[in-house]
Amino acid sequence: MVGLIKHRYDEVPGTLGCPTSDELTNPGNTGKRQHFGARGNIYWKNTYGFAYTIWGQIWQLYASQNYEAGNFRYPSANEGCCSSDGVVNNYYYQYFADYCWILLWSPTNGFAANFRCD
Repeated sequence: MVGLIKHRYDEVPGTLGCPTSDELTNPGNTGKRQHFGARGNIYWKNTYGFAYTIWGQIWQLYASQNYEAGNFRYPSANEGCCSSDGVVNNYYYQYFADYCWILLWSPTNGFAANFRCD
């Protein structure tokens, strides 16, 4: 692990466990990613300048939708919880595809996905 992926990994100690891959080049040479088995991924996209963690229930849905090759593309923020900016309380949320998609997950209500761009 090196660079921004390592920096992000160090920010979430114990969350992802040990890496199960080397850093891999994203399709289209748009950045890097690293896998952590069934626990999640860390993505760095060269246009973002930050690396983002995707894990847990949101990562499982993202994986089932073909990762970055699916509609959601790349995470554009880390997972958050219970925002006051229009996201219903008690939901975990994560933005994707330059903030166009938001995935919401609640232990009681399951998933929702909203497209926010024109």
